[in-house]
Amino acid sequence: MSKIYAHTYISEEVDLRCQMVRFLVEESDGYKVAFPEEQFKDDDAFYNGYDLLKTDDAKKVGEDNDGFSKWETWQGELDDDKKVKLICYLSEYPIYNIIFTKNGEDIYQINDFRNLYSFSESALNKLQSAFPDLDYFIFK
Repeated sequence: MSKIYAHTYISEEVDLRCQMVRFLVEESDGYKVAFPEEQFKDDDAFYNGYDLLKTDDAKKVGEDNDGFSKWETWQGELDDDKKVKLICYLSEYPIYNIIFTKNGEDIYQINDFRNLYSFSESALNKLQSAFPDLDYFIFK
């Protein structure tokens, strides 16, 4: 099993809604939400910006030198042989950075990610190569 985490540093003044990371795992009948299943009981909650950071599973895990809080926004265990999709929905609010951690090691970090619509193809390729076991990434 691989433990995969998504951490977000974000100013506490920012509205935390409309920011989330979601993993889907391929099953025989299609892709299913990997974890935690109970947070996505209906798709409308997801596509409308479900308030993942304010669920009981989200927790503040630190702070950086600039006063940004570090939130553990998602965690879960995935079978290593499963095909996985990572979908990251972010708002237009100033996101400080996102750190993806796998099995306790920081794998990749997006710094000062303020406009995801300008996220370059080369940056996306770099992120995908950092997660060779993930099927693909979607940023919306």
